[in-house]
Parts: sequence; C-alpha cells; structure tokens
Amino acid sequence: MKKLIPLLLAAIFLSSCNWFKKPDPEPEYTRTVLVYMVADNNLYNFAIEDIKEMESVWNDDFNGKLLVFLNPRGLTLPSRLYEVKRSKGGSGVESKVIKEYGVRVNACDPAVLADVIADSRVLAPADSYALVLWSHGTGWLPNGVRPLKSAPVRDGSVSYSFGSNETYKDEMEIWDLERALPRDFKFDFIAFDACYMASVESHYQLRNRAHFILASPAETLAYGFPYDRIVPLMFDRQVDMRAMGINIFEYYNKRVGSERHSTISVVDCSKLEAVAASMKSLLAGVKDTPVLPNNIQQFGARKNGFYDVFYDLEDFVAKTYADSPVLASFKSKLSDAVIYTAHTPWLYAFWKDSEMECRTSCGLTTYIPRKSQPITLEKYRTKFDWSRDSGMDKIEF
Repeated sequence: MKKLIPLLLAAIFLSSCNWFKKPDPEPEYTRTVLVYMVADNNLYNFAIEDIKEMESVWNDDFNGKLLVFLNPRGLTLPSRLYEVKRSKGGSGVESKVIKEYGVRVNACDPAVLADVIADSRVLAPADSYALVLWSHGTGWLPNGVRPLKSAPVRDGSVSYSFGSNETYKDEMEIWDLERALPRDFKFDFIAFDACYMASVESHYQLRNRAHFILASPAETLAYGFPYDRIVPLMFDRQVDMRAMGINIFEYYNKRVGSERHSTISVVDCSKLEAVAASMKSLLAGVKDTPVLPNNIQQFGARKNGFYDVFYDLEDFVAKTYADSPVLASFKSKLSDAVIYTAHTPWLYAFWKDSEMECRTSCGLTTYIPRKSQPITLEKYRTKFDWSRDSGMDKIEF
C-alpha cells in the first residue's frame, strides 16, 4: 500500500499543473471585405474620395484585409483590384494593386463580379467574407429608365438593378447578382452603398447569400458611406451591424441643410422567410381587393422621376389591410427581421416638397402590383422569390 502513495502524489501533482495552465489562445479570425465599385459613371471622383477615407483609417492590426475593385470612368484606366494600405497623405489612391483587369471591363456583368470575388478569395483567403456593392442603384429602373413605365427595356423586362456602367450602358439585375454570388458560404454582410436598394424583393432574393444586408430605402448622397467611421467595425470578430448602421445614419443626421438626408436599415436575412410566410397568411384571409390608400409612405419624389415606385412595406400593409387579424403578427415578424432602421425627417430637404417628407420607414420598401403596369407586373410575378413566397403574386390593384 505504501508504494502507491508516491504514485498518487505524482498523479495529483501532474494534474494540478493543468489547473494553473493558461488556456490556449483563441485562434486568429480573419475576414476579407471586398468593396466592389462600379464607378464608370458620374460618381467616379466620389469613389476616389471613399478609397482615401478607407486608407486614412486602415490599421494592419485589423483581423483581415480590405480589398477594393475599382471600375473607373471611361476607357483610359484599367479596372484594378487594390489591397487597402495606410495612406501617407497623397492626393490619389495609394493602396497596393494586386490585380489588373484591363480597360474594357463591364463591371455590371455578373460574370465579372463572380471573377473578382473568386480572385479575392485566392489573393486574400480568410475565415469569412463581406461584400460592399458601391454604385448607383435604380430599383425597378434599369438603364436610367424613369419614371416606372410598362415600356419594354432590353428584353422587355423592368427589374430591380444595381450599378451603372456608362461605357456599356448596363446595369446588373438582382437575380443576376444573386447568381453571381458564391454558393459555398454566406457573406457575413452585404452592404449597398447605392440608392434604393433596401427593397424586400432584392433582400429576399439575396437571403441565402448573406447573414445581414445593410442598405437604404431611398436615395443616398453621392458622398457615400463614411468609411473612416465604419471600416474598423467591419473587422470585429462579430460585426456589430447595428453600430455600423448607427454610424452611417448619425454622420448624415448631424449635417445641415440639404445634406441632412439619410435612410438606412439593417436586415437579418434569416428572418425574412418568416416575414414572407406571415404576409402570405395575411393575404390568404383577404376576400376582396381593398382600395389602395393614397397616403402610403414612399421614397421617391416626382421631381426625380421615382414617384409611385418605392413604398414602405409596413405602411402599405398596415394601411391597406388594417382590419386583418394577423396584422400584429406580420408587424412582429417584420420587426424581428429589421434589426435597425432610421431616417431623417426630410429626404433631400432642399426640395421641401410634402411628398419628400419621411413620416415613417420600416427599413424595407415594396412594389405594389398594379394592372396599369402589365410588363412590370408579369416580371414581378415570375422572377422574384418574394412575390411567390409572400402571396403578393396573386394580388393587384
């Protein structure tokens, strides 16, 4: 029995060493953020300024890499993929070029977007990825067609689109954008630094491509996101999407005059299918087509040609189906999905038109199906997952 005592003491001593052993350090977590700039248009100079903002706050201690694909205006400079580096105070872009794509690049071609994303994964591999889509956004109005009409455009369709390529006179439709994104992972977030991209149709189409989407229901000022405020947030292990939205909104909300203009929202994509199911349940209980109220909040003024295009989703449902017994449930599901939304009292305050007053914003806009727009209505019914899954393909006014 005595011979066992030293062995027991040794075992206790060895095991006690583990009590004081420091835990293994948490493995480094990296994220690559790609900013895809379709700047072959009148926003090119603003793109340069935004890149300089990114450079001004870049820190090599961030857990990951920030890449910028810049598609410049005209056919003079090549499209390039940059790795953002700290600026030394120069007047132009000082970041490192890691790939060139030539001067004849249509960045609104979904194949180009797919190639740039693939290159980013090879040149800057990471544990996770995020995507910022920077350009014009035209909602239902591809190739600069405004206001919304039933007139044929290209293949006769009218559709949600992102980007504006001046040289090729092209834009990227939402279903093409969705197909260009990888299938083997979800982006931590997709952010649209573009006008009118916070629509329920576009978000729902992209619901399986990102965990969160940040966008604006209305126009955005040409200055774009305040990147010097939000780039550091992009590299937190768990990105605080609310904080990102708050930083963008507060930057513009503190400005004065016509520059105090902002609508912004952050949507949890995992909650969107519950919103669609709730909408379908609500519509299933409606026997007769109601009268469409004339005071639903919208986000486009007559003066810029976007009137009767972008309506607030909650305001539309609440005013049109006010008597529905499941209205409260729909609002709850929508609130679960939109984790942050904010808006200034006026949109483009220098117009001061009553139609530009922003009384409310749930964070998502909607298309209202109308008989007077047959081509739009047909494409809406046949191409968007939202219209089918929400039951809105069965209604019209």
